[in-house]
Amino acid sequence: DGATEVAPLPLPPVALHGPSSGLAAGQVAMVHLLTATRGPPPGPLEDADGTDEDDCYDWFTWQRAEAALARSGELGSLATLRSAAASLAAAAAAGVVRSRWGG
Repeated sequence: DGATEVAPLPLPPVALHGPSSGLAAGQVAMVHLLTATRGPPPGPLEDADGTDEDDCYDWFTWQRAEAALARSGELGSLATLRSAAASLAAAAAAGVVRSRWGG
């Protein structure tokens, strides 16, 4: 179940601003950062890219996540992903979180 597949990270949430991802213009959703409790499926990470409705999260390489959001026109979501990545990189550099699985 989803409660055992992810764990919260000790980081502040990042803002997702509408219009994007179903939010109206002017609406803001706070996106909380989670980590997977298990590693990606065996094999190249590129082979794990994709969505699966039965899973509570999906594995994407950075390049493919950016491309998927850009193709879908979800520019607000793309900006939020970039903000989350910067926050994670800073936290990893400070030793607050571990850098795992290539990221």
